Parts: sequence; C-alpha cells; structure tokens
Amino acid sequence: MSKIEDRYDNEEVKRVLFHEIGHYLANKINYENGQPFYSNAISLMADADSGELLGRCESSAGYSNEPSKETLAQDIGRLSMGCIFQSYFSDGTLLTCYRNNGHSDYIAKNSRQNKLIKVYEKWKHVRLLEIEEAFLDKLLNCNGLDFLNDINPIELLYIVPEKGMWSVDIDKLEAKLDNQSVKTFKVNYLAFLTDLNRVINH
Repeated sequence: MSKIEDRYDNEEVKRVLFHEIGHYLANKINYENGQPFYSNAISLMADADSGELLGRCESSAGYSNEPSKETLAQDIGRLSMGCIFQSYFSDGTLLTCYRNNGHSDYIAKNSRQNKLIKVYEKWKHVRLLEIEEAFLDKLLNCNGLDFLNDINPIELLYIVPEKGMWSVDIDKLEAKLDNQSVKTFKVNYLAFLTDLNRVINH
C-alpha cells in the first residue's frame, strides 16, 4: 500500500482530513459537556469503486444513532462541523458540502431531522441552517479555524495496510489542537450550540 501523498494531492487530503477533524473536535467538546461518547479514531480510505478519498471519524462506546430533543444541538453540531471545517477552506457552501463531499453527513443529518419533524411540531430546519451558515461566516471573519494551517496531514497519517487505509495518530493530533486558538474555537462552538438550542426549544 502506498503513502497517501503518492496517491492524492495535498489539497484533497486536507479537504477530507479537515472535514473529519471537524467531527472529531466537536465530539471532543460535546463529550466534555455531557455527551456520552467521543471520537477515538480518524481514518482515510479510497472508495472501492471510484477511488475517491473518503474519511471516517469513529466513535467510542455510548454512541446512539437515535436523536432526542435534549441532545439535538450536540447532534447537529458534531455533524455540521465536518462541512463547516471543510467549507472554511473552500469556496463552496455548506449545502454544497452536505450534498457532495459530505453526502453521508447530509443524509444522516436529514434522517435525524425527518424523525424529529414527526415528533416536534416547532422544528425549524431552515432557521437552523441559517445558524450554521452564520457560524461559518463568524469563523471566516475572525480567522477562527486558521489553527488548521499548522496541521500537516503527512505528519499525522500512517499506513494501516491490513485495513487498506491511512489512520491519524491521535496523540499527534491532540498535540496540534492544544493551543489558544482551539480554546477560542471551543467558546465559539458552545455559543453556537446555545443558538441551536434556542431555536429547538422555541
């Protein structure tokens, strides 16, 4: 199995890796604030048919695929951070990411929304998307994700030949995320969850 840099260009690797780091960091903050699970692994792999580079952020025990009103903001937060992180470094919109590179996130997000629409009449799908887009704008205006520029994918990824994938060295990633910029992002992310909850509970 070849090194990832021998198969994909650096921008493609960054696009997929930063997307998964978005999920990872949101899960980390959510876990620190009561979510019963966290992310414990990030892997990149080639699609078996197309060869397209894909990513996966794996969760620890305690993960549930069923939504609840009490945890909905965290659920939306961890799903949307993938496309928010990716869109920060591209010209695309959140919906472009959800429908293309983040297709599985888009399907998962809307599956949860469809379940909740049946239960909660005051569900505000459009308003929540507006909050996500406003959060991305806020990050763009304050250079809120520039700490990712210090992350070199080649330094973090190692080959797992028996699984046909490249995995992230989580210890090295955590060292990269231990800085004031990430702490500032945490404050902004928690405010984002508050905004989501305000709409959900209105």
